[in-house]
Amino acid sequence: MNESRDSEFNEKRNSDLLDKIKAEFTELGHFLLPRLKSPYSLIGLAIILIAIIISIFPQILTPYSYTEATGIFPGAWAPPSFEHLLGQARYGRDVLARIIYGISDALLFCSLSVLVGLVSALIIGVPINYLNKQLNISAEIILAPIFMIPLPLLFIYTFFIFPGFFLYFFYGIYLIPVFIYLIVKENLSIYEIGQKLIPYIPLIIGFTILIYTLIGFLGFVSFSGIQIGYDIASARINFIDAPWAFIFPNLAIIILLFGFFLLYAGLQKSPEEMQELKRA
Repeated sequence: MNESRDSEFNEKRNSDLLDKIKAEFTELGHFLLPRLKSPYSLIGLAIILIAIIISIFPQILTPYSYTEATGIFPGAWAPPSFEHLLGQARYGRDVLARIIYGISDALLFCSLSVLVGLVSALIIGVPINYLNKQLNISAEIILAPIFMIPLPLLFIYTFFIFPGFFLYFFYGIYLIPVFIYLIVKENLSIYEIGQKLIPYIPLIIGFTILIYTLIGFLGFVSFSGIQIGYDIASARINFIDAPWAFIFPNLAIIILLFGFFLLYAGLQKSPEEMQELKRA
């Protein structure tokens, strides 16, 4: 008899938990949907989706393969032509192809970095959130040592190991405290954490791409692939002779960042909330 009651109680509890989770996801959807319909979000999403599609299917815009984009050909720093619409860079490489594969590299880097940071933060942040609410301790006090740990790791890796492709893992570690801070500041629920965390993800991705480009520009890359920041740095030296090799990669990065920052701006307020603020 007791076993039957326990079974019924467990089933009811599990059912209540599932209903609560579904309700929170539904509420989160109601929170995000109006914001995704804002002009800022739509333009930002369009830019990001175009960048992702071109990264997955580069042959839409360029006939050159990745191998050809890293090869050595005649016509170094040659101006735009029918065969090379945005001109040629060092070693005669096609600027448009280098931009496309460089954007793909940047998107892959930021995706892996944010994934490492976000998953790790959820694993660490949820227990800290619970501890914070139980003990009523300031989130800043709990997070102070967590913020300090990634700094020496990133410094050692950057200046002594010399970063390669696995830089995304170390940068992801640096993002962990940022995500944990957003998680700990809210109540322990899917809706409250989601409504705080999700709008900041495009901003964090944008800054990740910016920092990754800067790392390449400063020469902290050791792999032989295509890194758009490194291309910008090498083209800067020949800016007078071949401005196209410098201007077009910069423009591509600016447009990509513009997409993520616009999406971040759109997720902050829904059109209805913006109208209410204007009336006020």
